[in-house]
Amino acid sequence: MKRGSQLGFEIKWRWLIVALLPWAAVLHASEGICQPACEVTSANGHFHLRVLPEDGKVPLNRHHSWIIQVESDVGDPVELRGLAVSGGMPAHGHGLPSQPRVTESLGGGRYRVGGLMFNMHGEWQLNFSLSDGVAQDRASLVFNLDY
Repeated sequence: MKRGSQLGFEIKWRWLIVALLPWAAVLHASEGICQPACEVTSANGHFHLRVLPEDGKVPLNRHHSWIIQVESDVGDPVELRGLAVSGGMPAHGHGLPSQPRVTESLGGGRYRVGGLMFNMHGEWQLNFSLSDGVAQDRASLVFNLDY
């Protein structure tokens, strides 16, 4: 048989847990992890892209960077002359709330794209326009931010 003070402590502890659970969900959502299909081949097959958030996480409503690795159709790294990134939520009919751009060429066909920001949950699309001086192509990556 439990003593009164022990029973009161258990009840208070349970209420504390119930009260804190919604806050835990909010904190988790703010640093949710995006799990897109991280590889895509360009529309005409000239380029293969690996696309990943730089630190593996996609924060909501904060600017962050992604790393884009570009290879030829035979797997060789491609040094691009042009790479532009745009995107949005096709189902909602709006673009990105930011203007991403290539901030650094990392060598070996790798590029850092900064200024990406997503302001809500749901299905997003990133569009890439690529040129290596010989071929021009485009690719789209569709993924769901589901926290």
